[in-house]
Parts: sequence; C-alpha cells; structure tokens
Amino acid sequence: MGEAEFTHRGACVALAAIERNLLALQEARARGIETDPQRADELLPWIGQALFWIVAVDDLLLRAHKGRSYREMRGADPDGCYLDGARLARNAVAHGVVILHRFQHGMTFPMTFPMTFGEVRWSSLDEVLAEWSPANPLPEAQRASYQRNFYNIQPQEPLRAAQRWLESAPRRGWTL
Repeated sequence: MGEAEFTHRGACVALAAIERNLLALQEARARGIETDPQRADELLPWIGQALFWIVAVDDLLLRAHKGRSYREMRGADPDGCYLDGARLARNAVAHGVVILHRFQHGMTFPMTFPMTFGEVRWSSLDEVLAEWSPANPLPEAQRASYQRNFYNIQPQEPLRAAQRWLESAPRRGWTL
C-alpha cells in the first residue's frame, strides 16, 4: 500500500479482499469469459464482492472522519470521485440488479476468429433504475458519479480507481 497504511484490521482485510477480487476479474477477462456470451455473467460475483469491500472501507473512513472534510476531498480527487458511484452500484447489486451490459462494436474487417460479440461494460443509470426502485431518492452525488465514472466503462476501471483512493487515504491523513 505504500508508506502510510491502515492499522485497522478490518480495513487491511478489506483492501486485501478488493485486490483478490480485482485479480480474479482480470484473470477471468484474460481467459475470454467476457467475450463468451454464455459465461459473461461469471464476472458479476467478482465485481459485486469488490464493490461491497470498497464501500465497507469507505464507510469506515466516513464514520472515522465525520467532522473533517473527507467526503469533499474524496469527491474532488480523480480517484476518490469514483466512490459515490461505487456506492450506487453496490446498492444496486444488493437489490439484484445486473449492472453490466454487453457493448457491441460494429463489424470490422478483416474478421478474426474466434469472433467476439461485444465486451462487458457498466450499464447506464437509466438501465439500472429500470430494474431497481430505491426506497429513498438517490443522492445527486451518487447519480452523477455513476453516470460520469461507470457508464459504458470496462468493469475493472472504476474499481481500480476506487482502490487507488482507498489505498492512498492513509498517506493523505485519513487513517483508521
């Protein structure tokens, strides 16, 4: 993690779990699961678990730094700004929403084999909300972060950004 690290045992366990889930996601994508229409859903458990761990560590930081400007600094950071969108995605997953869709590129020539039929990307906010009606209105920060940082992006990119923020938090003075 770098020079400064969390001393909170739960945060250390969670960061290790995030890394394991992201490595499993990377390995699954390398094996071509994403491009196999019959197996693309195998990515969902790794993504869901990573989201739950990411939000768990962020919750610890939010509780520990209530009186400080953690939320504002997080939102202004290029990696930290992913956390509100990760929270929305985690909540959607918790309610059974499939938060990924297959993005179809146009036909390209020369054709190569095996043929792929698109890649997995994050669904739009409208697609997510078509399957899930939250009991309370979604905070604007979550809506904006998800739409800006997740929609139509490959699955691992927003998760890696959130991971970078969490790992950098102790160096920024946000300790547990």
